[in-house]
Amino acid sequence: MEVVVMIVAAALGILVFHTMRFRDRRKECTEYVNLALDFFEADHRFLTFKDEEKRYFMVNRAFLLLHGKKQEDFIGKTDGELQRKDLAETLEKMDDHVLSTGTPVEEVVYAHERVYRIRKFPVRLPGKKAGIGINAEDITEDIAYEKELARIIRRNEILISAFAKDFASSHEQLDYVLYQALELTGSDYGYIYLFDEEKKLFSLENFAVKGKVSSKRRSYKQNYRLENMGLWSQSVRTKEAHIFNREKRSARNTEEEDYFNLMTVPVILEDQVVAVVGVANNPKGYTKVDAEELSLLMIGVWNAKDRREFSLALRDMNADLLENKEKLTLILNSSADGIYGMDTKGNFTFINQSALTLLGYEKVSDFIGKNCHEMIHHKRKDGSSYPEKECRIYDAIPKGETVTCEDEVFIRKDGTAFSVQYSAHPQIRNDRIIGAVVTFSDITERKKQEEDVLYLTYHDSLTGLHNRPYLEKVYHDLEQEENYPMSVVVGDVNGLKLSNDIFGHQRGDQFLKRIAEVIKHSIREEDLVFRVGGDEFYLFLRSTREEDARVVMHRIQKAVEMEDFQGVRGSISLGLSVKTVDGLTLEEVLNDAEQNMYREKTLRAKMEGKKQLSYLISQLMSYPKERAHAENTRNYARAIGEALKLRQDELKALEDAAYLHDVGKIPTIIGKNKGEMSFYPTRKDHAVIGYRILNAFEETADIAKAVLSHHEKWNGTGYPKGLSGEEIPLLSRIIAVAEKFDRLTGISYGKPISKEEALQHLDREKGETLDPKVVNALKEAV
Repeated sequence: MEVVVMIVAAALGILVFHTMRFRDRRKECTEYVNLALDFFEADHRFLTFKDEEKRYFMVNRAFLLLHGKKQEDFIGKTDGELQRKDLAETLEKMDDHVLSTGTPVEEVVYAHERVYRIRKFPVRLPGKKAGIGINAEDITEDIAYEKELARIIRRNEILISAFAKDFASSHEQLDYVLYQALELTGSDYGYIYLFDEEKKLFSLENFAVKGKVSSKRRSYKQNYRLENMGLWSQSVRTKEAHIFNREKRSARNTEEEDYFNLMTVPVILEDQVVAVVGVANNPKGYTKVDAEELSLLMIGVWNAKDRREFSLALRDMNADLLENKEKLTLILNSSADGIYGMDTKGNFTFINQSALTLLGYEKVSDFIGKNCHEMIHHKRKDGSSYPEKECRIYDAIPKGETVTCEDEVFIRKDGTAFSVQYSAHPQIRNDRIIGAVVTFSDITERKKQEEDVLYLTYHDSLTGLHNRPYLEKVYHDLEQEENYPMSVVVGDVNGLKLSNDIFGHQRGDQFLKRIAEVIKHSIREEDLVFRVGGDEFYLFLRSTREEDARVVMHRIQKAVEMEDFQGVRGSISLGLSVKTVDGLTLEEVLNDAEQNMYREKTLRAKMEGKKQLSYLISQLMSYPKERAHAENTRNYARAIGEALKLRQDELKALEDAAYLHDVGKIPTIIGKNKGEMSFYPTRKDHAVIGYRILNAFEETADIAKAVLSHHEKWNGTGYPKGLSGEEIPLLSRIIAVAEKFDRLTGISYGKPISKEEALQHLDREKGETLDPKVVNALKEAV
């Protein structure tokens, strides 16, 4: 019997043990499922699932906020029922591909003036049914960034082509550049007018229309006086680019739109306007960036044209110059380039006036018979000594060949150096080399422009950080073992979209610039930081272990969080991965760091949202009058809602919306505080801005529409949509009455009137600007 009892007890013990293990395992599985759902809801991408009938059955919060709708608006419906016809066809075609082939598909789709990268892939639903998983990202800013980079690269290609291409004439060279300028600026028309400073006259040199060069060299010039040339004259007088953008309007008797946009850019050499270039009819209008690009292009090309003309003239006249010393002196002294001659021993034999001026001398006698190298060519760019035996100019004499160079310097009388482009031509008489003729010009400004072009090619124009092309350039160097362990950090700025929505893209750009400064000052000089997208940064910390990298990351995040970007608190999500000798490839490390960043961004999304919302509200409520108005409006709205017998959940939403109905005033309040009101929107815009702010946060998204419409009027004369009657949400109509009543009776808005007088005033507005039912409810409540 005791044995039986022991066996039963043991069996019961085993059963209890396995039951407890099963419960623990089920609890653990439930926690994993909840964690996955949290990831799904908090992910910043737009995530959805469809069944085999292409109907939505799961959508995340980011997707709902994008469309401004609720889950029930999507669940069980197809894109054909929800989207415009052309967009629905594109999306359902992707669905058909996934369901029919069982393979993923990715496309870039344009919708609602934004650009999205959409990926669809097969999933297996409960019950072994086929389904579709979908994730989408807004890549509008990345596309814009790539277009800007393409413009910079295209401009550099045009410059290189204009410098290197062999043209039959300067006129043909300008025709070519004008054609390229039309492509670069997206214009229909282009003009080049030469300008005579002394006579104050323009003459048409080149003209192009619809991307084709139309100008023909004429035997006479079409001349125009300075005072008769409108914007062209302004560019001469101010020595600056001028832009005239006229808004589109319908042309008479046609369905086309009529517009005329013009940009004029002066070409300035030695502080004199030598020409004015104009382009016209870019449908989108012109910007300062267009003007800067066209100016850089034309100045560079004009210098190349002048050098080409002089070189041709020098070549054609070389034989006559040797025979006629007087003619030689005249021509040499009329040249803007410096020219000197030397004998076979390297001593000066002649020098022109331009060379004297460029070198800082006054008399020819200071040079004749003296050694050329010792006087003007004895140092390198870095200031080190340049031995005469290594001088490339001297190679022209023994080799009998022309030697050219543009990466050396000449030395002035005062000891300063300047960058030169020189050509040394062997001087031949009676088939014998008797010396060389050297032509040179000061290319300090051109070198600076080339450095600027190189800088723009490998740097982000907004932040000054390195860009993606530079990353591709140094990628191989980063893969070298001497850098390891190398910590790779991927950062993504939080709150940029909110800043853009509230303050506009100009302030958003300042937001990004300040973030870039904070990051740059938080790392070492030998570390590299890149801006690779709209709000994404890469950091490469050489010879840095994981624990040290996390110290840097903490320093960056704390520094960013200390910043107040015009009312938006700074925040950045960072992800880390470490490249070791035997570990992942650099590309895999980058991907790992990016995934870690997205994971952190997802986990912190709710917390960051709450902190940001609280900060914005505190900005508004820090002003006693605004706080008093918000509280009074909330109390009156609550009283009206109770009189109308609203449900408790409706009353809660009403109170929240009434309290925050003026949250869109934050830009104006901050603008007044900082003395920058010229930037901020008009009073009528604050309802829209308030909607954008509230719609950005999960806690307030459900009251955003009530705030958006609280300035609509019963008779349809309100804003922003001009809604009328019961088209206006009920909560918005209640807020309108409550707010108006407080403005009439509250001490915050001038001289208050009595409640009785205020109610009489509201009675007069019933059926006009205010909902009669709501006004009556207020009278009942107060």
